[in-house]
Amino acid sequence: MRRLVMALALVGCFPQAKQIVKEQSIAHVAPKDRDAVFSRALATMQRRGWIIGVSDRTGGVLTSQPMDTGVKACGVLTCPSRSTLQVTIAEDGDVVVNLHREFFLAHGQNYWFVPKAEQDVRPIEAEQRDILRDVVGTTQTPRATPAVAK
Repeated sequence: MRRLVMALALVGCFPQAKQIVKEQSIAHVAPKDRDAVFSRALATMQRRGWIIGVSDRTGGVLTSQPMDTGVKACGVLTCPSRSTLQVTIAEDGDVVVNLHREFFLAHGQNYWFVPKAEQDVRPIEAEQRDILRDVVGTTQTPRATPAVAK
């Protein structure tokens, strides 16, 4: 019974768990620096252990393969996670980092879900901002925008 109550809290059935939409992290670089930023993004992703699934220098897109990202806090539990990281560098110099993460709930139902509780989403957004700072090579505070639904 206790596991059921914790599972319900985890997926946001209780009003205490504020539900939010994860935001992307965005910074701007000079358009002339786009190629250098792409190289830095590729090096950052590889250094952090991401396996590159898509690398399109001309289009300015780097996407990792979906990867097991270990056990993470999810609500009051800890859950296995999997993630995909995408970095895009637009021709106008906008650099966007979007870290998509899912958790596995193995307490009865056994399913993957995208976290929506604020306590789960905020650490993902912080990780995105940290990756973005490495990619653009600055300590500027990235701005955030709502993530595009997958």
